[in-house]
Amino acid sequence: MKTFSLLLLLFVLSCKRDQLQKQVYSHPEWKENSHPLSFSLAVTSSFKGKVHGQLDRYKDAEIINNKLVHHNLHTGGSHVMKSYINIYKKKYGEGLILIDVGEIFQSSTSFNENEKTLRHYEDLKYDAIGFTKKDFLALNYLTSSSTKVPKFNLNFLNENIIDLQLGTRIDRPYLSPYKIIEKKGIKFGLIFLETFKGPDTTINGIYVQDPIISLLHLKNEFRKKKVDFSIIVINTPSRCYADYKRKPKALNTSGTDINCPPKDPLKEFISRMPPFFGDIIISPSSHASNGHIKSKAVLLIPKDGQFMGRAKIIYDDETKKLNTQLSSLLPPLKLCHHFFAATEDCYIPPQEREEFKNRMRALAKKGFQKVPAKFLGQEVQTNNK
Repeated sequence: MKTFSLLLLLFVLSCKRDQLQKQVYSHPEWKENSHPLSFSLAVTSSFKGKVHGQLDRYKDAEIINNKLVHHNLHTGGSHVMKSYINIYKKKYGEGLILIDVGEIFQSSTSFNENEKTLRHYEDLKYDAIGFTKKDFLALNYLTSSSTKVPKFNLNFLNENIIDLQLGTRIDRPYLSPYKIIEKKGIKFGLIFLETFKGPDTTINGIYVQDPIISLLHLKNEFRKKKVDFSIIVINTPSRCYADYKRKPKALNTSGTDINCPPKDPLKEFISRMPPFFGDIIISPSSHASNGHIKSKAVLLIPKDGQFMGRAKIIYDDETKKLNTQLSSLLPPLKLCHHFFAATEDCYIPPQEREEFKNRMRALAKKGFQKVPAKFLGQEVQTNNK
């Protein structure tokens, strides 16, 4: 009897270990949300002019039937990003808040490619786009490298890039220090800040002011203008990360569940923030995840426009106060062109992880069959429609 019980336990553990996690960084299904004051925050990051998307090639994946298997996965790009965002807009309408962390240009690309990036962001009608040091340099080049200066209607935001010659925040017709948008009677305040630390704090006639100085000023400004919910983007080279979890995480909670290396600039920034300010903090990162640092809700979004960070924000209809039980950080989204049929996603873990081999074997059983990507119940368009 003991031998049978032991074998049964080993079998159960084996099944659990080999169980394939589906829908990692994808959200193909749709569940109706009838709450009248429901909002969805969607955030992209560091597009870097990648209008054609990215081709992820997984080399030396695994030997299967004496053959070396290679895999190409196409992600991101202007057409696919547009499709995901249009689906979001169709589902949430006025309730969608769409922002980008910034660094949308690639300085090494041609004039025409950078102009395509401008048109891409114009077409998607973002509520706001972060303005970074690199965007400043790229736009200066873009507007001075041709007699045809492109006209564009974009909402760039930055509070702490200072013009050294004038001693004031840089002034451009397309640039504002912050933005307050009102949706369904709720005021959302958007703040974008450049990183303070680094060797290029002073570069090409500009100076990056300590972002905490900006926050102290904006906290008073937002209080006067009765902002209900504040979103702060800080463009830091953070290496913080959190383990992937399929389920949403509560927006307001205590403690820290995001791992950060010592002296990480994002963690240091949050540690220095003025108290009781900032409902969601957003930062670019090398790892798509979300969670909390010192009880602050944080979205971490990788670069190259391949991922989308998300949050659900719900206010009580009667009291007009934030519903902390229903509001949550949603799992990040990878902007796939196609899904693996076996997993309903395009996720492949890093090759150094043990789960890589298990996942590749499971995909191989279905011949690495791919199907069109879906988001919120609709098929993602991979061409310009």
